[in-house]
Amino acid sequence: MISGPGISRATAHSAGLRFKSMQSPTLIQQRPFRAERPKATNWHAPLPSALAKQDFFALDLEFIAKKGKKHADIIEIAVVHFKNGKVVNHTETLVRHHGSLPGGFIRLTGISPETLETAPSLSQALEQVCEFIRQSLPQGQKPVLVGHNVMFMDIPAMIAALRETGQREYLPLFESGNVICTQTLAKNVLGTGDRRGLANLTRDLQLPQEPAHQDHVAYFDALQTGRLLYEIIRRSSFAHDAFRIENLDTLVRLGRP
Repeated sequence: MISGPGISRATAHSAGLRFKSMQSPTLIQQRPFRAERPKATNWHAPLPSALAKQDFFALDLEFIAKKGKKHADIIEIAVVHFKNGKVVNHTETLVRHHGSLPGGFIRLTGISPETLETAPSLSQALEQVCEFIRQSLPQGQKPVLVGHNVMFMDIPAMIAALRETGQREYLPLFESGNVICTQTLAKNVLGTGDRRGLANLTRDLQLPQEPAHQDHVAYFDALQTGRLLYEIIRRSSFAHDAFRIENLDTLVRLGRP
């Protein structure tokens, strides 16, 4: 994780209560979070040579959509940097939020209003994430962003937030880079349905999970999104020629809604 003003859920909330899931309202004691994430399990499947040296940035947000607002309130951001099937580094941060949170959001994510009181401001969180991407990029290379349903949710939320905070110098990272939606990619290459969620899709494909994995934690969702990307690339080698992914152009074409 890079240094900076950000704060992860790991350091923000070391005790308290957490809900099991939206379907199960039973409260369980939250395990203490570690200040540093353990080293993630890497992917070992061979990649096409044209993609082996490509940097990918898996992005995931947790946010709240509010009536009457043009964009959502971002609560958590995570980016995991992948290269050649391996996790290079990551950054994650909560975002300060004043006021109450919807009960459904708390149950889904385990994030409480108290957790966010000392989190970085939106502008600080955006700077941390954007500088992480910018500093991780090889010179002259545009970022390749990856997310699940990212074109309709995460990317618009990031662009709106950057405009709101006046941090327009970071807009090219999200407006001019290549963007791959793993939901669309899975539909085109694997023949999955239109609205397959990340958790169900990664479990159906039997992708590995970290021992501490929790759905709707931005870091873990970004991690699984990157693994899903590589699994789809691997499986495309068995697909029809039109859906075989051997270079970035084909990957972006098949991953664009």
